[in-house]
Amino acid sequence: MPDLPDVSEGQRPSADWTNALKEIACHEHTGAIGYSDDEQTVIPIFSDDPLDLYELTGAPVLDDTAREYKATAKPCIRRVSAIDGDGHVTGVGTLGSDPTRWIISPTALDETIWFPAGNRDTNGEPLAAPTVTTGDRVWTTDVYSERVVVAVPRSGGIPFRNDSGEEAPAFALMAVTGIGTDDNDNWFLKIDKPDTTFRRAYMVNGSGAIADSGATGGSQGRCYDGSDGPVKVLYDTGTPAIAEGFGAKPGQWTASKNYPCCLDVFGDYDNTDKIMVARLHPILKIIGKLAGALSEGSSATVNVWNGAGGSEAVISSLTLTGYDWLLASGADDIASGKKVVVEWINGVPYITAAECA
Repeated sequence: MPDLPDVSEGQRPSADWTNALKEIACHEHTGAIGYSDDEQTVIPIFSDDPLDLYELTGAPVLDDTAREYKATAKPCIRRVSAIDGDGHVTGVGTLGSDPTRWIISPTALDETIWFPAGNRDTNGEPLAAPTVTTGDRVWTTDVYSERVVVAVPRSGGIPFRNDSGEEAPAFALMAVTGIGTDDNDNWFLKIDKPDTTFRRAYMVNGSGAIADSGATGGSQGRCYDGSDGPVKVLYDTGTPAIAEGFGAKPGQWTASKNYPCCLDVFGDYDNTDKIMVARLHPILKIIGKLAGALSEGSSATVNVWNGAGGSEAVISSLTLTGYDWLLASGADDIASGKKVVVEWINGVPYITAAECA
C-alpha cells in the first residue's frame, strides 16, 4: 500500500496529502478477487470507506469451503485532536493515517474480515497465509468484510449440499436424502454418505472435494445422475471390467463390486486413484432373503444380499420392505428365510420371484 505522510496536530492537510489519500482509497479496489473455480466465483464487497482500520481479535484461519483466509476483527475510530491558534484542543479531528492515532471503538462488535489470496495452488488453496495475527491492524484496502458467492452456470450437473458430517471426495458415490432450498428459493439435493438405509437413487460428485455443510446453507457443488452420459466414480478395490456391476456399500464413498447395482462399468480409468467410468442408474433389482413370512397381498422385511454366482452374502443391517405380487388367494405363505428377488414396478418394490419350497 502506498505510504501516506502523517499530518501534525493542528496542521491543515496539503494538496499532496489529499492526492495521496485518493490514491490509497482506490488502491487495488478493483483488482482483488476471491476464490473461483468451475463451480463458483466469490466477489469481494469492500467497505464504503476504504480507509477504515480493523484490529484483529483472532488470528487468520483458512476457511476450507471458501478457500480464503478470514479473521475476527473490530473496527477502529480515529483519535486526533483539533488545535486552535492558542494551542487549545477544540474537538476531535479526523486527520492523520498513522494507526497509533486509532483505537478500537468502545461499542464495536467482532466482525469477520477476509484476506483476498494472490497465487493459489492446484487445489485452489492460497499459497501463503496472511502475515498479520491477533492484535495487528489492517486497512480495508487490504481486506474485505462481505462476500457474494455466485454459482457458475453449467450445462450439466445438479446442485447439492453435503450433509454427511465429513468431506465428500471428488467422484464420490453419494446417497440422496431429500431436497432443500436456499434463501433465493433455489432447490438443491441433500446428500449423505451411503449407509444402512436402503436407497435406490445415488449421485456422483464432480471433480472437487466438498466440505461438510453442517446441514446449513445452500448448495455447495454439483453432482451427476448419469443423464449427461457416463460418469467417473470412485471404486474400492480390484480392476473394474466392462459390464460388471457396482453399487453403494454402507460406510464408504467408493462403489463396490456386486453390491446392489447402480453402476454398469465401461472400464477402469485410473487404477492408482481407483476411478472408473460407468453408467449410473437407479437400482432396478436386488436379491435377498425374507426376514419374516410373506402372506398373500401383504409385505415383509427383506434382508438385502450382495455377491455373485456362489459367493452371495447378506449385507449387514441393510433391509427393505417387499410387497407380494405372486401369491394367489388362499395360497400358503412364503416362509421366513426364503430367497427372493425384488423388482421396482411403478415405484413399488414387488417380490417377483421366490425360492421354491
